[in-house]
Amino acid sequence: TINVVRESPPVPGVSSTPGPASPVPQPPPSRNRERQQPPPPPPPPPSRQAGPDVRREAVNPPPPVAATTHIEPTAAVNTAVREWIAALRRRDPGGLTGTVGKDQLAPLIRNGSASIDDIAAPRISIDGGQATVTASATIAVRSSFGASRKVPATFRLTLQAGNGSAWQVTRAQVD
Repeated sequence: TINVVRESPPVPGVSSTPGPASPVPQPPPSRNRERQQPPPPPPPPPSRQAGPDVRREAVNPPPPVAATTHIEPTAAVNTAVREWIAALRRRDPGGLTGTVGKDQLAPLIRNGSASIDDIAAPRISIDGGQATVTASATIAVRSSFGASRKVPATFRLTLQAGNGSAWQVTRAQVD
């Protein structure tokens, strides 16, 4: 016996394949899942998978505590010295003592007859809550006739630690 199957020509609006009465379209599940969840994190580097590296810790030890605590006061003292020098340039000598030639420097700075021309980087020495600073400078002194002369000088400052990390100039002397 021979079975012959005939296909009928397609009829518009009629489906020849059996299926659900009202199919619901859905996006592919893999695309939907990618949008809702972040991608998995990358695997850690191979050196971390092997466990802690003891040699790495020995090669790069943390800096000593004394070195890190000494840097902060030095920077704070340097800031206080810069502020004191800026006050001198604004004609505020504070408690400055000492002379340039035969004249007291503080009144000369106050009335504008003397000014700081150049100052070298200060040498800072810190001992607990007290610091001493020495800095070489060139002071321009104007005479009553208007002529200006440059005089080398050395500033010696004593600073005291204040609240927090602030330092204050407690004594200033010029030699």
